[in-house]
Amino acid sequence: MRAKLILPSLTEATSPFFRPIKYSLFPPLGLATLAGYLDPEDRVEIQDEHVERLNLDDDPVLRPGLVERAAASGLRSLFVGFETLNSDNLRAQRKYQNLNRDYEAAVRRLHDQGVMVNASFVFGMDEDDETVFDRTVDWAIGQGIETATFHILTPYPGTALHARLAAQGRLLHNRWDLYDTRHTVFQPARLSPQALEAGYRQAYRNFYRWGNIWHGALTKATWNGRLRHLAYAGGWKKLEPCWDRVIRARKVGRFLPVLESVLSGFGRHASDDSPSESEASAFGCTMATNAFPPLPALREGAKG
Repeated sequence: MRAKLILPSLTEATSPFFRPIKYSLFPPLGLATLAGYLDPEDRVEIQDEHVERLNLDDDPVLRPGLVERAAASGLRSLFVGFETLNSDNLRAQRKYQNLNRDYEAAVRRLHDQGVMVNASFVFGMDEDDETVFDRTVDWAIGQGIETATFHILTPYPGTALHARLAAQGRLLHNRWDLYDTRHTVFQPARLSPQALEAGYRQAYRNFYRWGNIWHGALTKATWNGRLRHLAYAGGWKKLEPCWDRVIRARKVGRFLPVLESVLSGFGRHASDDSPSESEASAFGCTMATNAFPPLPALREGAKG
């Protein structure tokens, strides 16, 4: 089998100077873990967007059974950068690896193996209007996604996005402490800056409402799965102040058995059926570029 492992840059931050910053924050543990499941005779190609132009003209296929083996070895949760549900936005932000992917099939395949999904979405791209927040949240809840993080598009200095917005006169200020993906620092194309920030905050509130957490839990086939969804999704956000106090008091270790119990509950019902090649292809690069499963030698415990 031929495998391509892609090390993507941050959005448009393709300079090699960003490389140590990126990997200090987001070490490519997912790719290292996936590589560990490849056979010695497999041909592997590594592409790093910081030092070369990505070649994405091929049709990547995630080998049937690879995700299943990772789940059997202890994979419990996966960070997936969906970014946006709009294909035009993906092209504009150069997220070519996400194009023509069946997001629903990807989520379904992970859930079939008992793997939780931590989805990431970005608001404020040029095709986004005031409907993007509800559409995104409704889709995530309908897929039974356990946890989600939302972000405001942020044009970091030195990126092509920053240069483009500066040339268009759309940058609002240079207060770098607000370039944190939680504040609007540019003029969106179809939204006011105030509407973008308000929608971002409302997306968090709506996704983590108890009613919506329950609706997400109901997508699970069993009561055991529903209860795990409630425990993890509720504990992720609703108990955030409690987690902050526990972390500050350095008492996380006392909660380790509870956390491991919730996490280990996922994966027990993993299907014995390997996915078809079409299902594996639907997952494609989303898995390869955004997977951060734990290394098999590490114990799991910390939330997220």
